[in-house]
Amino acid sequence: MNKNSIISSHTRKLLQAGVFDCLPDEFISRVHHLLLYPELSEKEYSVIIHCWKKGNYCLGFSTLQLLQETNQILSRLGMPLIEEDFLEFIID
Repeated sequence: MNKNSIISSHTRKLLQAGVFDCLPDEFISRVHHLLLYPELSEKEYSVIIHCWKKGNYCLGFSTLQLLQETNQILSRLGMPLIEEDFLEFIID
């Protein structure tokens, strides 16, 4: 898989899981619009990665798994990982 298809496919998973629901509608609309293009520029990639980093991965176990997958992709692309504070998931 090439970079574009990896990022597009993963972004669709994040959209479907509701990770971006916390973002303003114009960001979500922009991401949807960018996914229509077969090839993205570096600037367009940065918009999508910015949304990845602003997403809410604390919605449940499935989104935590998506965070792990997101970080793996970011690592392969040589980008900084997303850090989250998961103390709220610790059960007393």
